[in-house]
Amino acid sequence: MSGARFVRFYPSDWRSGCIGLTPEEEGVYMRVCAHFWETGVKLPLSDADAASRLMLDVRMWRRIKAKLVSKGKLHVGEDGIFNPRAERELTAANRAAKKDAAQADLGTAWGSSDGEPADGRNKMEGWDAGEHPVK
Repeated sequence: MSGARFVRFYPSDWRSGCIGLTPEEEGVYMRVCAHFWETGVKLPLSDADAASRLMLDVRMWRRIKAKLVSKGKLHVGEDGIFNPRAERELTAANRAAKKDAAQADLGTAWGSSDGEPADGRNKMEGWDAGEHPVK
């Protein structure tokens, strides 16, 4: 699975979900989620490797990781460190991207981006498509 260019982000969910976190913990948590959304890869179990990917000092990462795990924000699995909500949002983003790509394939018969057919069909004599009758 690869990362996404866009994921849904709900500010009210984020803010309510971060109640009880220090600003430092919230910042690291955001880095973990952004890393996952961008790459589609869980953080490695190795503290040195995870800290490197997050551009953090290893000691800081160990300290904050322990707090985020104890507060339920991060989960440690056999294959890496992750957040279930971040995984769901990445899945939804990838699903939406595939849907957009499929719809783009359907639109190949159209000419310009204004929605006008490439062969000039559906034009009415004397009607200017660029001018709207209601001003």
